Amino acid sequence: MRRNKTGKAAIETLERRQEAVDLRRQGKSYNQIATIMGLNKSSVHKTVSKALQEIKDELEEDATLLRAQELDRLDNLQSAYWSDAMNGNTMAGAQILRVMERRAKILGIDQPQEAGSQEGAKGGVMLVPTIVDADSWSEIAKQSQQALKGSVRE
Repeated sequence: MRRNKTGKAAIETLERRQEAVDLRRQGKSYNQIATIMGLNKSSVHKTVSKALQEIKDELEEDATLLRAQELDRLDNLQSAYWSDAMNGNTMAGAQILRVMERRAKILGIDQPQEAGSQEGAKGGVMLVPTIVDADSWSEIAKQSQQALKGSVRE
């Protein structure tokens, strides 16, 4: 037997859930909410938790839909510029790169990786905390490569 989602009991349940969430939002403890609403603490906690989970699920669904829409728009933009970029139009190429960067950002592809050594790693990342000229950069890079080669041999 299916429950009527618009019946009197369902509406009262939603109203009580909303009241519990509102009280919690105001900073009331679960004990205080239970006293105000004439319920036990466990019921209040379950009611608030369920309501917050439903809100979270809705937000995640909305974010997933928005992400899909944005990726579709980026696909359309990339498609519009693609042939010009492939024919040497540097402006179109720049737009393609911007689209690709945006897509990578949305998908989290370019997330920074944690620095530190990983067992079995054969390469490394060198962080440069300041601006250096080309000659200094070259020297720093050589020193870093030598250090990496030395650590791989050990």
